Amino acid sequence: MTACTRESDTPDTSTTASWKLGTTTYTQAFAIKQNAGVFVQYLALDRMYSSAELSNNSNSTKTFNGFTLIFKTAPTASARYKIVFKADPTLLAADEMMFSMQDRTLNKSYYSTNSTTTADVQVTSGKIKVIIPNTTVQQEGSATPVTTDASGTFIEP
Repeated sequence: MTACTRESDTPDTSTTASWKLGTTTYTQAFAIKQNAGVFVQYLALDRMYSSAELSNNSNSTKTFNGFTLIFKTAPTASARYKIVFKADPTLLAADEMMFSMQDRTLNKSYYSTNSTTTADVQVTSGKIKVIIPNTTVQQEGSATPVTTDASGTFIEP
């Protein structure tokens, strides 16, 4: 079980944060920070959905398009982080991060792969901004590797 913190019930519509998965671009409308105790993750969603929309879907978790960032600990200073994939996020080094993107229209999730790509993490007044340049992501659960391009900017509200 993870805990989350929220500073506002109002979606952040003024942000320039967005992510691109394949050819589709999503704009960040809502974001939260979740501290799992042994790692920390940030989650961005393209929008908040109404109760009616959620009730019309038999599995409400499939209604969101999301962008998830995982760090060993919350960044406290601006730095470059190596983008990796580890089956267990507790194995992340202090200078590594993972990310995943969810495409709920296609009901697919994609995750970062081990690469030489680095993300630019900027910390201002304790809040992070993460810029991930174009890199390759792999579809979760595919029998043969299915990859696509991904990039994004996350801004902690």
